[in-house]
Amino acid sequence: EAALEMGADIIVNIDGDGQYNAREIPALVKPLVEDKADIVLGWRDIDRLDFMPRGKRIGNKVATWLTNKVSGMLIKDAQSGFRAFSREAALRMNLSGRYTYVQETIIEAKYKGLKIEQIPIEFRPRQGESRLIPSLTTYARRAGAIILGTYWSYHPLKILSFIGMILILFGIILGAIVLTRFIQTGTVSPHLPTAIAAPLLITTGLQAIILGLFADAIKSQRLFQEEILYRLKRKESDIRK
Repeated sequence: EAALEMGADIIVNIDGDGQYNAREIPALVKPLVEDKADIVLGWRDIDRLDFMPRGKRIGNKVATWLTNKVSGMLIKDAQSGFRAFSREAALRMNLSGRYTYVQETIIEAKYKGLKIEQIPIEFRPRQGESRLIPSLTTYARRAGAIILGTYWSYHPLKILSFIGMILILFGIILGAIVLTRFIQTGTVSPHLPTAIAAPLLITTGLQAIILGLFADAIKSQRLFQEEILYRLKRKESDIRK
């Protein structure tokens, strides 16, 4: 926001721990200057970083894989903290995560039609401990929550419909077991708990689908409001320039 207020056309993000080479900024922003991309990611060849702990290498690969699955993109290094944004991309971004932005910006870019380019970059050994990542498990938990939360914000109906259909399917299976028992013996015993669970599962599944419809309507309203916000931010930015 501060960069936009200053009238920046290109915004570069680089971690302050010295692991990225600031001399590579011209190469990083080149696709933006040539109007070939909206966002440029610097990607590290994780397999060749012998100084990076094995746990972090695995964590980086898992987080990148999950980001790709959620976004439907082929990102090589979703955790890179060296990236550049065009003014248009920065205006389009509406991030909610307070812990890390790296995965969320990629997913947002996908759903907002922003083009991403990737270039290889240098990555140096860290001097000292990270204050952002106290432990690998903490980072994995928080980053995973942001990735899944961002996916939920764009696909609530898909998620809740899937859950609802699973519950309904189990309810139908249990109901079929009870019905078969009743036809054969004239009683549901000893399947009384199953007879109670079956309609509860079906009802809960239907409620999940209905909730998904409401959530999808809220999502549509949110996207409409984000478009209004984007136009207001762009107008304000144009005035400042």
